[in-house]
Amino acid sequence: DKGGDIYNLDDMLNGNPEGTAYRKANGKSTNMVTKPEKSLHKCSKTERNKQRIYSREELASNSEAVYEYWDIKGEKIPMIEVRYGKGKPKPFCSYRPQGDGWVVGFPDVLPIYCGSPAHAKRIRETDTVVIVNGCKTAKALHTIGVVATNRAGGEKSPEKVDWSPLYGKTVVLWADNDPYDEKLK
Repeated sequence: DKGGDIYNLDDMLNGNPEGTAYRKANGKSTNMVTKPEKSLHKCSKTERNKQRIYSREELASNSEAVYEYWDIKGEKIPMIEVRYGKGKPKPFCSYRPQGDGWVVGFPDVLPIYCGSPAHAKRIRETDTVVIVNGCKTAKALHTIGVVATNRAGGEKSPEKVDWSPLYGKTVVLWADNDPYDEKLK
């Protein structure tokens, strides 16, 4: 009766604190941080209205994880998603490019998750793609040879995502073990 992704399973099997396997796989310290030292912001309406331009380095320095949504050609990054720690709801914020930096918000067309140019190439060249809930899960599946992607914007807006890179492919929907994906089961 346990749920989670490949990293959660590794932590459970090895008796490690949650997040240890993920941090190790992504080259981060395994000393667990329960929350960031200082929250950059919480994507409030006030913050969105300011449209402050952040550098990529600034976003990464104060985050738990940064997920790059490369375009399907692997040429540019139309969106990044930043996780600022743990908790429910998960403290994520999305950014779109503006000038030489990033501003809070989504691009006009939401991309599917391609975490690198190589990831985008694998999605372009495969016949079967697994759609999961979360970049972390898609990234974990890629590390074991499964071509996977995630939808930008979360579970509440799949109709706003550009699914065209998956046309003509076999698509497998892999639901999370949580209430958001109950409708897929």
